[in-house]
Amino acid sequence: MGVLEQSPVSIKNVRPGQKIILSGYIGNHSIHLLSLREGLGFERNILSDCAPLNMMIRQLLDTVPAGKITSMRDVTRGGLSAVLHEYARAAKHEMRCERQSLPIQPETAMAANMLGVDVINLANEGCLCLFVESDSAEEVLKLLQAHPLGQKAAIIGEVLTIPQAKVSMLEQDGTVSTIEELYGAELPRLC
Repeated sequence: MGVLEQSPVSIKNVRPGQKIILSGYIGNHSIHLLSLREGLGFERNILSDCAPLNMMIRQLLDTVPAGKITSMRDVTRGGLSAVLHEYARAAKHEMRCERQSLPIQPETAMAANMLGVDVINLANEGCLCLFVESDSAEEVLKLLQAHPLGQKAAIIGEVLTIPQAKVSMLEQDGTVSTIEELYGAELPRLC
């Protein structure tokens, strides 16, 4: 039996109490490509995160006990916001993230602010969003951070017991905001 047969990793397994983990920075890919296209000059300091994640995923599935990583998905078009909305609808529970926990390169945050876009809506090409049982979240985080492609991994939130398909953000000032789902694209398709 293969690893995936032994350990079903599916959106159907996401439930309240699980932690949400990102494998690395978000927003870099979109900002890098947009900067190249428009000659903004950010591309020297903000590199695309484009990378193959298969070996990192294999290591996680081979090391973490079966059933502890319940689901995972690449954070591509639509960004983190699109992924969390997809999971909120499937789980029928609220997904809550903490703004200060999001792994965002400072230069990317600055560029996104200058461009008037929210990093959580930007495309990525080498970032993984994982849903993990809370008792294994720290183990998964350490494994990710030990991998070259996961050094900036972070626990960013959790699946709440609130039975409502929505996404919320705990802001740095302690307030909670609702993250609305974008229809269309915040930026034109980049690749």
